[in-house]
Amino acid sequence: MRLHEIIANYHPKPLGTQSEFAVFLPLMTVDGCDHLLYQVRGQSVSQAGETSFPGGFIEPGESIEEAACREFEEEMGISRERLEVYGQIDYMVSDHAIIYAVVGQVHGVSVNDFRFNEEVDRVFTLPLQYLKDHPPVEHDLTYVPQEDSHFPYHLLNEGKDYRFSNRKYPLYFYDLSNYNQEILWGFTAHLTHRFIKIIHL
Repeated sequence: MRLHEIIANYHPKPLGTQSEFAVFLPLMTVDGCDHLLYQVRGQSVSQAGETSFPGGFIEPGESIEEAACREFEEEMGISRERLEVYGQIDYMVSDHAIIYAVVGQVHGVSVNDFRFNEEVDRVFTLPLQYLKDHPPVEHDLTYVPQEDSHFPYHLLNEGKDYRFSNRKYPLYFYDLSNYNQEILWGFTAHLTHRFIKIIHL
């Protein structure tokens, strides 16, 4: 194959070794209002006690939407036949992960109908109007390079005096103290914030 054909048929992706995940942003109707469903992670998984959307690894051969629906079914105990997929919103890319976000509606069930697995401790919902009226507070987290005794500083022009740039990463925090006692921050808050902005453009 000639060079120009290789490039023309190549599908670009982020450089690195990121794992790929898909999460499902589940919309539900509660008391006649649109809500987002969240889960609090169980003690048997990483980041126990934190709030997240249903989701997990994209398995080989799965599409993003298939993975999001499968993870929802496994974690929530509700058949994917109850899910109406609307589409995807912006996804997140970090040094170690790509997180795709699928949005859809959960039909014909209430919060009490979920039979979640051991990965989930409990679930709760938040009205979209509440999320719109109470935007998150943004705080920057600064990543500072740490010295590594095996790093080849001798290959740099300034050696150990080389000034690596410190990177700032925005973190969002929703204040839910007037609504419930859960904590909403990090990737989940970031995706929530982006979703609310998209639907209110």
